[in-house]
Amino acid sequence: MSAFCDISITTNGRIPSIRNGNKDWESVVAHDRLAVHISKPNKQERTFYQQYVYEGNTLFVIGQFYESVNLHQLLLDCLSHVQRDDKFNDPAGHYILFVHDRKTHVHVFTNRLGSCHAYWKKEANNNTIATSYLNLLGVTNNKALDWEGISGFFAMGYFPDDRTYLDCIKIFEPASCYTFDSDLNLLHQKRYWHWHYRESDYSASDNIDRADSVLSRSLKYSLADKKVSLPLSGGLDSRTLAGIISKAENKNYNGLWSYSYGYNKQSIEIEIAKRIAKAKDIPFDGYVVPNYLFDKMDTIAESIDLFAYVDGARQASILEELDGHCDVVVGGHWGDVWFDNIAVATDEDVSNYFQTKIIKRGSNWLLNEICRQHVDDPREVVSNYFDSHLKRYDNIADKSFKLKTYKTDQWSFRWAAVGVRMYQAAAMPVLPFYDNRIVDLFSSIPGAQLQGRYLQIELLKKNYPELAAIKWQDYESNLYCYKYLNNRNIIYRAYKKAKRMLSGQQTIIRNWELFYLNPEGRRNLEDILIGQGILDAVISKEKVQALIDDFYNNPTAANGYTISMLHTFAQFLKRLNA
Repeated sequence: MSAFCDISITTNGRIPSIRNGNKDWESVVAHDRLAVHISKPNKQERTFYQQYVYEGNTLFVIGQFYESVNLHQLLLDCLSHVQRDDKFNDPAGHYILFVHDRKTHVHVFTNRLGSCHAYWKKEANNNTIATSYLNLLGVTNNKALDWEGISGFFAMGYFPDDRTYLDCIKIFEPASCYTFDSDLNLLHQKRYWHWHYRESDYSASDNIDRADSVLSRSLKYSLADKKVSLPLSGGLDSRTLAGIISKAENKNYNGLWSYSYGYNKQSIEIEIAKRIAKAKDIPFDGYVVPNYLFDKMDTIAESIDLFAYVDGARQASILEELDGHCDVVVGGHWGDVWFDNIAVATDEDVSNYFQTKIIKRGSNWLLNEICRQHVDDPREVVSNYFDSHLKRYDNIADKSFKLKTYKTDQWSFRWAAVGVRMYQAAAMPVLPFYDNRIVDLFSSIPGAQLQGRYLQIELLKKNYPELAAIKWQDYESNLYCYKYLNNRNIIYRAYKKAKRMLSGQQTIIRNWELFYLNPEGRRNLEDILIGQGILDAVISKEKVQALIDDFYNNPTAANGYTISMLHTFAQFLKRLNA
């Protein structure tokens, strides 16, 4: 059970191990010391891989295009970009490209938003390129930790820039071309596409039609002849996709099934999702999220490479069902970012947003107790990273779009795309909001049209009124009257909380509450954090025990984050030292 296609490019014959659910390595290039191997999923219909050879040059495509692509022309475009610096017109899709040219150079082209991940290990006589980070550890000699990178991971929940847990391994960044010699030494790296923002004169009504058209074309191409799964929630993004996918002219797929999950049978998310599915006549199943975390830990770790907290990958609870129902699963990821406007107007607003919205409550303990032993001021390191990275977008005057650009180039690339990989343990994710044409479209829409999700709400009301008439979970009312009674209203929220307290109802609203706040969860947590001695080299057992005791005495969002990230770090160290 896997939809991962892995590549390994080596110079010394040391090939990483294969992931569960994949076939053994197949040699596709052997030239002197350099070798390229491919490992495909066991199921042919889950194999999203193409190879094209022309005049001694080989193109490897891992992933899926969202538009028609001529591989011959794509290979020529890659080579002309490398050799003459010609403009590279990147196709829409969720993919990564590798080119082995007749000069025995290797070139890596990431897609525009970096949604497919691969890594480069720089080590004397042991350079390697691979798509599985954890399996790459098995052929790595230098185990020195990148503490500045880990500081960013603890502070933000994702690694900054191209950093990973180890100093010697980097991730390939979005919209970039990398060129390596035959020993996999990096010769040069450059971006082939740069962010921009210029407001168009299109009306909101025009932009509604443009957005619907782009999403329709993207989905119609990517879902053709596939068995499709559509996760539904109580929000707007998945219902927007439900409306588009179910249009008669887009029904060229080989079956459609939808699902949702919640923490109990009375889940409001399941209730709303069921109504959306019924409105569009889509088969639907609802699931209660089980206490799966520790039972599925190896699958989770192998899928997300431990680049996001392990208890956040709820997709792991549905893998068997996905495996039985579909070839691809459609994700609404990043729709809420495109279809909203971030309320910042000045540089100070942007800085405050980073410190209050991106830096996580609960990160202080991790930075002070662990990272400060290796970095003088880890919080300053993270702040300096943000200030430096933001300068990449100084050509964008609009502060809201500039911050949205940062979030897409970093938060999406290093965090959202990690969670998407959990789906891939069973089926290939299709990400219509990552389509290049969506990026181009929203790089021209005035922020005023996006304020309060206006454009998306009007799109649903205009094109899919039956879906607009269904409750929006964020507001507990439909899109025609959500402004008048909603659960973001302070009085209304206080009333709902009082009602729960009087009824004695204990509502689980976070994954870690389900996994950790029970006797078995505590035993498993104390075993990995203390009992196995994994963390002994970085922090004392006494400090970890005090943290655990505080967490169980008074669990909060802040110390829940601390525990989640410490658990994730321990799972990584366990595999690093195996």
